[in-house]
Amino acid sequence: MTASPFADAFLYIPDIPLSIASQVLPTLNHVGANERRDVEDALYARGDVDHIYRKWLEEMDRRDGSGSGLERRGAGNLTLGYVTQDACPGVGDDTLHAPLAYYDVPDFIASIPPQVANDAPIDLVFVDFIANQLLQILNSVQSAKMYTTADIQTYSPVLANAVLGVYAEHAWS
Repeated sequence: MTASPFADAFLYIPDIPLSIASQVLPTLNHVGANERRDVEDALYARGDVDHIYRKWLEEMDRRDGSGSGLERRGAGNLTLGYVTQDACPGVGDDTLHAPLAYYDVPDFIASIPPQVANDAPIDLVFVDFIANQLLQILNSVQSAKMYTTADIQTYSPVLANAVLGVYAEHAWS
């Protein structure tokens, strides 16, 4: 069972205060969004318009502000589909549709942090391909210690592309 095509290793930095660790994810997503805009510009220059389509789906889903497309579908007994505003009634598809639901996907996700005091030390777990970026961010949100690659340890021998398979074997057996 594979949920990720990437064979990323899980790494961690031990004993990060929760108050510091909790700043890492929002900062990663903020930086990731900025980098994504640069990537989208480069892709658009090559003819890729997927990001424009996703923005259009988002706008269509939020157009009338009365909930997601799925909520409007149930309330109005509508089928999901493209929502158009034809200039000429009777031309084209005049069937009323609930818009396709749109869900914003962050660049980075995390598990729910433990319910401990803000100064409690926790292990900050991450995948190896963001190690350098994570170190930069960790060092930017605090000044008590300068973290380096020497602080990073292997969290598990299980790779990201196998972790759900291991879980399924354990949970479904």
